[in-house]
Amino acid sequence: MKKIMISMILFMIAITAINVGAHSIPVQDRVVHKEGVLRIGPGFYFHDDAKHAVLGIEGISLLNGCDLRVALRDKPGDQILSAIAEEDAEMASLGITAGFYGGASSATMEMYRNGNKLCVNDPFLSDKNADVWIRFDVLEA
Repeated sequence: MKKIMISMILFMIAITAINVGAHSIPVQDRVVHKEGVLRIGPGFYFHDDAKHAVLGIEGISLLNGCDLRVALRDKPGDQILSAIAEEDAEMASLGITAGFYGGASSATMEMYRNGNKLCVNDPFLSDKNADVWIRFDVLEA
């Protein structure tokens, strides 16, 4: 009888240990947003001033002389849930769309105008001031 009781207690301890593992925090509490407003025109940069904030984004760089690579603050094991590039009214009036591909540590934004690839440094954009509102949803490890 004593052995059965000890076995039951050890079993309960093992089940408790499994349930208090690395993912004991509910999934929805591990979702974080990384976002900012990207200005494209004569150059490109994130707005970071009294009216605009940049959250969870390390920086941006030109990739292949055309696209923008957005570097995110991440930890090993983070997983990307969504990447959204939302054009402002100015960008939409120019017929420009944007989208991402990539992962949890960085993502690459490509732009298109009337179905044709448009580089961020294209002369067409040199006198424009248009924004892309960027948001990443990440599941933290």
